[in-house]
Amino acid sequence: MAFKLVILGDSHFAGRAGSAQTFTAGGHTGRMLKSDGWHTIADPTGYYDVSGNGSYWPLFATYYCADQAADIDIINAAVGSTGLTNGATTNWPKGGSLYTQMVTAITASGWSVVDAFLISGWGNDTAAGATPSFATEATAINLLISNLQSDYPGAMVFHQQMGSFTSSDRATADNIRKAINSSSALFGGAVYDIDPTTFGDGLHITTDTGVARVAKRLWLAVREGFFGSTLYSGQGPTVLSCTINAGLTQTTITYGLASTPLLPASASSPWAGYRIMDNGSSVTISDVTQVGNTHVITHTAIVGTPTLSLGSWYDGMGVAVPSDSSSNLIPARALVEIAVVPFSAPPAGVGIPRSRMQLCM
Repeated sequence: MAFKLVILGDSHFAGRAGSAQTFTAGGHTGRMLKSDGWHTIADPTGYYDVSGNGSYWPLFATYYCADQAADIDIINAAVGSTGLTNGATTNWPKGGSLYTQMVTAITASGWSVVDAFLISGWGNDTAAGATPSFATEATAINLLISNLQSDYPGAMVFHQQMGSFTSSDRATADNIRKAINSSSALFGGAVYDIDPTTFGDGLHITTDTGVARVAKRLWLAVREGFFGSTLYSGQGPTVLSCTINAGLTQTTITYGLASTPLLPASASSPWAGYRIMDNGSSVTISDVTQVGNTHVITHTAIVGTPTLSLGSWYDGMGVAVPSDSSSNLIPARALVEIAVVPFSAPPAGVGIPRSRMQLCM
C-alpha cells in the first residue's frame, strides 16, 4: 500500500527550483495527483500551483522508494504567496481558500486515509511588513495541526523549520521559528543554514544542489518520525544540556547523536550561528571551541538571565553550524532563546516525542 503524503504551505513547497527534478522509481511507483487524475511524479508537482520549474518532491519520492522499497502517493497542495497569519495572505486556516482547496484535492484522490501532512515554514507570514507575535503564530499553527488531525484521524503532521532570508526582521523570524518549535507537530527538517543567495534566488532554494540537500533532509525527518528509523537520523545533533560556568563567561552546550560524532569545524570555517542573550540583549561571543560532542562558547560576562539561540534570524545562513558527521551533514535544528542553567526539560507528566525533545523554551 502506498504511503499517502499531503504537502501544504507556500511557494517553498509548491516548487520554485530552477529546473525540473527527476523521480527514479527503483521498481516502485511514485504518483502525484493533478486535476485530471493520478500521474507518475514529475515536475511541476503542484495540484493548484504549477508556476515553478521544479520542486523537492520527485527527489523526496526517490529517497522514499529506495529506502522503504514501497510506493508513494503525493498531493502537493502548496501555493505560492500564501500564509497562515499574514493579513494579506491568510489562506491556510480551516475555512480559508487554501485549506478548502486542499480538502477538495484529498477528496478527489479517493483516499480513505492520509498518512502524513508536511507543512512548510511559513516564510510568507513575514511578507509585506507583517510582524506576527509568537502567541499569534503559535495559536494559528497549533489550530491548523488540530484541524488536520481532526479532519483526517490518524495522520501525522510534520512541520519544517522556516529557512533563512534577510528580508524579514529578527523578532518576526524568531517568533515564527519559536512557534513551530513549540507546536505539537513532529520535526520536519531544518534548512536555516542553507544560503538562498548561494543556492537560490535570495528567498527560495533553486539550484539542483540546494534542492537535493533540502529534499534529503525533509525525507530523513519524515523517515524518523513516521517510520521510526535510527535515533536522530533526521534531526542531526540534539541538545542534551546547556549550562554556564560559575564566572558566567562560558556557556557549554552538549549535543546527543546516536551513531556519528559532531562534525569538527575546519580552521577556515569556525563554528558560528550562536547568539547569547543577557536579559534580552545580545552579548559578544569571542570564541566557540569543540570538545567531543560539546561546544564551549566564550562570551561577555552575564549579569542577568542568559538564553541561547542557534540560527536566530539569518545568523546560521551559510555558516558552519553544528552538524552531524554523516554523509548527510544534518544540522542541529534552529533554537530560539532556550534557557541556560538549568536547561528547560519537558513539563512533568507530558509525553513529548523524541523528535521534539529539545524544543522547550
